[in-house]
Amino acid sequence: MTNKTYCELCFKNFASYKNLVIHERNVHSNNKLIPHFYILSQPTSEQIIYYINSFIVLLKKKLGFSRHAIGKKHLLIDTFSENVFVYLFKNEETFKYSPAKRKYQCNFEGYAGITRLNQLFCYNQ
Repeated sequence: MTNKTYCELCFKNFASYKNLVIHERNVHSNNKLIPHFYILSQPTSEQIIYYINSFIVLLKKKLGFSRHAIGKKHLLIDTFSENVFVYLFKNEETFKYSPAKRKYQCNFEGYAGITRLNQLFCYNQ
């Protein structure tokens, strides 16, 4: 059997994508390194403002203010530019990147999360 995939972080070869994902989850679960970071362009201020405004609208729409909807919420954002997302969140403690899935993740929880998002987005309402 020949190796078909490799880990972009440690360059170890795997026989299947499934094995690569398992390896990534077990060995590189809190990875912040983005192997292709050097090709991401610096976002313009217009892109950042557009992204922040769109993100705030999405947050308000998804989270709502219903007292019956208390608890953890999961927001999946597919439509925003990769370079803007990386620029805004790469220095956050909970930022993670999965090279195998090409997926970014950043978590904000509770009052501290709300406060941090307000700081990042310069939002005072």
